[in-house]
Amino acid sequence: MASPSYPDRPEPGAQASTAEVEADIARTREELGHTVDELTRKLDVKAQAKHKKQEVKDRVGQQVHSARAQGAQTFSDLKDAATDERGQLKPAVPAVAVGLAAMVIAVVIWRRRKS
Repeated sequence: MASPSYPDRPEPGAQASTAEVEADIARTREELGHTVDELTRKLDVKAQAKHKKQEVKDRVGQQVHSARAQGAQTFSDLKDAATDERGQLKPAVPAVAVGLAAMVIAVVIWRRRKS
């Protein structure tokens, strides 16, 4: 919240009535009250930390939602790429899976022999 802007106003003159002086005092008290409230809010570290925590929580929640949506889209794309129009695996997919498994086994055997 932005601080209110109080225009410079002259003090009541020597010829001011009691009502004008009292009105000036009331305005000054109100301005002072707003200033004190604003300073109190700015100096309330606990409230600021709570507000910042909520901002971070909201931002992380949005990022998680976005990541889930992107993951779901990627999974759908991979599924579409690996299956034909009937939903059956394309012939190349099992061959690639067997090749990857053979590579993993070879790396494991190689590491065991090396150590």
